[in-house]
Amino acid sequence: MKVIWTPTAIKTVKELLEYRRAFYGPTHIKRTKGMIASAGRYLSDNPHLGQIEPLLEHVEGNYRRFMIERNLKLIYKIQDNNVYIMFLWNTYKNPDGMLNLLR
Repeated sequence: MKVIWTPTAIKTVKELLEYRRAFYGPTHIKRTKGMIASAGRYLSDNPHLGQIEPLLEHVEGNYRRFMIERNLKLIYKIQDNNVYIMFLWNTYKNPDGMLNLLR
């Protein structure tokens, strides 16, 4: 399947990298970028690899999550033979904010 990164997904990736750049070194940033890119490739080949996101079950769209790290998940949905990456979410954040990213 084709993987499509939404503008919100690109924005949340950039925000994450900027935040981590302020606190971690370039090696960490390179590793994070690699994990994010790998997640997109995995989902292209295995779109149902991620689980249904329980915090978004009540929202229309059948959103799924793919855990990149212990505290970082990629939220996506499968539609029209495409995988739409919706956003990246740090699990330390208040989960109520997820809905704001879908608007």
